[in-house]
Amino acid sequence: MKNEISELLQGISKEEFEKFGDFIKSPYFNKLPRLIKLYEYINSQYSSAGIDSITRESISLYMYPNEEFKNESIRKLLSDFARMLERFLAQEEFDKNEWDKKIYILRGLRKEHYDDKFFKRLKEFKAGHKNSTQEIDEFYETNTKLISEEYEYWYFSKFDDRNEINQEKSDALDYEFISKKLFLFQYMQSREYVNKDLKFRYDFWDEIKKYFEKYGSIIKKEQPLLYHSFLGVVLVFNNFQRSDLLEMKQFLDDQNFYLKKISKPYWDYINYCTAFINKNLYEYMDDIIFYLKLMDENGIILQNRELVHYYFKIALEAALYKKEFDWIERFISKYGNKIKSDFKNDMLALSSAKLFLAKNEFAKAKYYSNKVSFKDYLHYIGSKKILLRIAYEESDLNSIISISDTIRKYLNTHNEIPEIYRAGTEEFMQYILRLSKIRENNSLGEDVDFELNKFRTELKEESREVSFSDWLLEKTFQFKK
Repeated sequence: MKNEISELLQGISKEEFEKFGDFIKSPYFNKLPRLIKLYEYINSQYSSAGIDSITRESISLYMYPNEEFKNESIRKLLSDFARMLERFLAQEEFDKNEWDKKIYILRGLRKEHYDDKFFKRLKEFKAGHKNSTQEIDEFYETNTKLISEEYEYWYFSKFDDRNEINQEKSDALDYEFISKKLFLFQYMQSREYVNKDLKFRYDFWDEIKKYFEKYGSIIKKEQPLLYHSFLGVVLVFNNFQRSDLLEMKQFLDDQNFYLKKISKPYWDYINYCTAFINKNLYEYMDDIIFYLKLMDENGIILQNRELVHYYFKIALEAALYKKEFDWIERFISKYGNKIKSDFKNDMLALSSAKLFLAKNEFAKAKYYSNKVSFKDYLHYIGSKKILLRIAYEESDLNSIISISDTIRKYLNTHNEIPEIYRAGTEEFMQYILRLSKIRENNSLGEDVDFELNKFRTELKEESREVSFSDWLLEKTFQFKK
C-alpha cells in the first residue's frame, strides 16, 4: 500500500510544496490554523526522515500530543489538507493564465458598474490580444470571451445603442469553432501520418471549406492565423502538393508573423517541410534553416518558454544536413536546457554525438554516445547506431559485432519497441556488417564489384526500411581499387 502522504503529494516538487506553504499561511485562503501546523510538520520531514515515514499515528502525535489517537479526526484533517492543496493547484493554474485573469477583471468591473474603467480596460485588453502568442484555439476562445463581456454589458443596459455587437459575437463564435476544429484536425492528421492504421472522421470539414470559399478573402486579411491554419489542413488533405506548400510559404512571408512575436505558423511550415523531405525532396532543408534563423534572430524559437523536443530534432537534422555546424552548436547551447522532454539529458548527449560524428570528431562522438542512458529506446539505440558508424569508419569489425549484440539484447528485452523500428535497426546492423566484410575482402585484393552491385541493388529496394540507407549507399562508392 502506498504511503498516504506520498500519494497525496505525488507530482508536487519540493519548491512547489514550499510555495504551497505561503498559500496555506495566507488568511485569505486558509482560515484553519491546524492546517498550517500540519503543513509545518510535513515540511520538516522533507529534509529529515522523509515524507514516506509519515503515518496517521505520527501526525496525531505531533498535532495532538496529549490526546489519544483518533483515526476519524486525522482522516478529517487530511481531507481538509487535501482540499486546500487542490485549491492551491487551481490557483496556480489560474495565475499562469493571464488572459483568464483579464476576463475576470472585466467581469468584476462590469458587474460592479465601473463603466468607465470597464471600457478603458476592454480597449486595452483588445489591443493587447491582437498580438497575443496563444495557440490558435485559445486565441479565438479568448477573443470570444472579450467580445462576450462587452455583449453582456450592452445586453443589460442599452442594447439598441450597440446593435452591431450581435454580429461581432456571432463572428467570434464562428472563428472560435473553426479554429478549434482546424487545430484538432491538424493533430488528427499528424497522428494519421505517423500511424497509417488510424482513420478519423473530419466532421464539418466540408462546411468549413464552404465558409472559406465564401469569406476567404476577408479572413485572409483580418484573421491571418485562422487562414494559415486552414492552409495547413488543406495541404495534408491534398496529399502534400508542392503548390499548396508554396502558397503557405508566400502567405507566411506576406504576414511577417515574427514582428508580432508569433512562432507557431513558422513551426507549422517547418513541420510540413519534413513531410516533403521524407519524400527525398531535400531542397526544403533550405527553408527549414532559413525560418529557424529568422525565429532565432527575433527571439521566437521558444513557445511558453519551452522548446518542443520534436522541433529540436528537426533543427538538428536540418543543420547537420546543411553542415551548419557552428550554428547548431550555438543553438544547442542556447536552447538545449529549454527542451520539453523527460529525456532532455539523453537528447542533448545524442545531439552532441551526432554533431561530432558529422564533423568526423569520432572521439567526442563516442564520448557523448556513451553518455546516453537506456531509459528511452530511441535515444539509446540511436547512440549505438552512431557507435556502429564510427566502428565502420575505423575499420573495427569486432566492435561492430559487439555493439550489434548489445542492441539485439536490448531489443529482446523491450517489447514496447514498434516492429517497424526493430526491423529497420536489424536491417541496418546486417547491412553494415555485410559492407564491412566486403570492404575487408576488397582490402585483401579480391574483386568485390559483383558483391557491391548486389549490395546497392538490395539496399535501394529496401531503403525506406533501413536506417541510414543513404549513408550506407554513399560508403559503397568509397572503396579503393
